[in-house]
Amino acid sequence: MDFTEIAEKRQSCRSYDPARTVEKERLDSCLEAARLAPSACNAQPFTMYAVTGDKAKELSDHKNSGMGKFVEDCSTFVVFVEDSYNAMAKTGSVLTGLDYRSIDIGIACAYLTAEATEQGLDTCIMAYFSNKKVQEILGTRKKIMLVVAFGYRKADDPQRPKKRKSADEIVKKI
Repeated sequence: MDFTEIAEKRQSCRSYDPARTVEKERLDSCLEAARLAPSACNAQPFTMYAVTGDKAKELSDHKNSGMGKFVEDCSTFVVFVEDSYNAMAKTGSVLTGLDYRSIDIGIACAYLTAEATEQGLDTCIMAYFSNKKVQEILGTRKKIMLVVAFGYRKADDPQRPKKRKSADEIVKKI
């Protein structure tokens, strides 16, 4: 697939197939793509937790993690945890008033989910969860920024048409 095809195909999965688990090689390919993503001053101010097995079962329990019920059959998650800047990125952030960590995590997450789509996987990026409960499951006190559910969607979960603003609404050519 070319990148536009990946962008057209990628959607937030709402129904994971419990009979299919994510292969280690595919997950590793996605993590590598995220690792290679651009980052302000090459700081990479985050840690990615690849969560499978019993810990993934804990995360998929929506009553426990505060995530949506639709992840109950999800077997794999990647959790982005905020880390400290390096000195150069911290200085730049202070001078510009921009939070480079959030930007860098967003870019890495985009690379991660684009590669997942290329690998034939389905994902859902979530920012709604219980930070405290996810921290407890992972054994960290660091701020949880994003949780990405990974898997294969059920056969009866169709590809949905994209609902996006038109280019005329969001693109200004000068």
